[in-house]
Amino acid sequence: MLVPLSCDAPIYHWPVATVGLIVTNAVAFILVDAVIGNSEEIAEALTPWLLLVHGAGIHPIQWVTSMFMHAGIMHLIGNMLFLWIFGLVVEGKVGWWRFLVIYLGIGIAQSAFEQVAMLGMEGPSYSLGASSAIYGVMAVALVWAPKNEINCFYWFAIWAMGTVDVPIMFFVLFYLVFDVFFMTLEYAATGSLMSTGFLHITGALIGAPVGLVMIKRKMVDCEGWDIFRVWNDDLPTTEKDYAEIDKQVKKKIEAKNDKHLAAAKLQFDQYMADGNVRAAVALYGKMLQVGDGMQLDRDDLVAVVKGLHERQEWGASAAFMHELISRFPDGADPVRIKLAQICVVELQKPARALELLGEVDFAKQSTEKFALAKKIARRAKQMQAEGVYELDDESL
Repeated sequence: MLVPLSCDAPIYHWPVATVGLIVTNAVAFILVDAVIGNSEEIAEALTPWLLLVHGAGIHPIQWVTSMFMHAGIMHLIGNMLFLWIFGLVVEGKVGWWRFLVIYLGIGIAQSAFEQVAMLGMEGPSYSLGASSAIYGVMAVALVWAPKNEINCFYWFAIWAMGTVDVPIMFFVLFYLVFDVFFMTLEYAATGSLMSTGFLHITGALIGAPVGLVMIKRKMVDCEGWDIFRVWNDDLPTTEKDYAEIDKQVKKKIEAKNDKHLAAAKLQFDQYMADGNVRAAVALYGKMLQVGDGMQLDRDDLVAVVKGLHERQEWGASAAFMHELISRFPDGADPVRIKLAQICVVELQKPARALELLGEVDFAKQSTEKFALAKKIARRAKQMQAEGVYELDDESL
């Protein structure tokens, strides 16, 4: 016995449909068990609606409902384990809605074929379970990803058990050969083809053409590892260009960041228009962590500085004044003088004030500005003489 545990096939879509089908099967099992209980009358009444009945006409509703019925908890667990592994492989390549179409389509087609084939059967018999649809999905996985490996728990005897990695191709073929063997034994004993093995094989025979057609119509990308390439020994030989992949990922991230920054700039402008300078400053600080950060033009910076000065928020304004000086140095001398004044009066940074004043071209300043600068310089030197010490702050 081989029990699948995990698979190394790449997954490009979250297994939404696979998980949904597993949950639906589990809920259906619990509800049916709760409703029927030990009542044979209820079971008999629900049978025509839930199970696939042989030899009693055509009933399309049974083609769907019988896929979600199971004969016991182990029947359910076994089927759901196989559905999980092979659902990941198939849904991982085509997404949830295509996978759902494939799964339900195979299951319904197999049930329809089975019921039609058994029309002449004497006396009603029944079948149920998701295994035929799952075998169809297994056949699709065989066609699309024969070389991907399934990590399996194997158990052939008490002394022969453990785990092993088996290619999907060999795993599926192992179970198909297993089913053919026991179908042959049952046919020899009863003279009837109708058996669990027969139902599994018919599911696989419906699923395999589905996988082949989707490859031929380029409805799925198997990255050169499909059954045709394996058969022709024409497998990809080059490693993926991870540098190119990284470049593409970087471009996507940059595009996403640019979109966020553009939206944030519109919100920033709205805050400023509403006079909500604090909100604008907070948003700006947050956006500095996104990509290259929000870029404000000169008018934006001037407006922020004026708004903060009106609120006497000198510390916050200093950073924006520093950016204004750094990015727009031409004509920034009045800003340097004002920032130097703030450094002395509000921030206790005399050395930084003197540094700013040293960058001013006083030949181009008015008498008032020159006098203010001399006053600031005297106070800064006095503070230094008094022992005022400041830490370096590159933001100023």
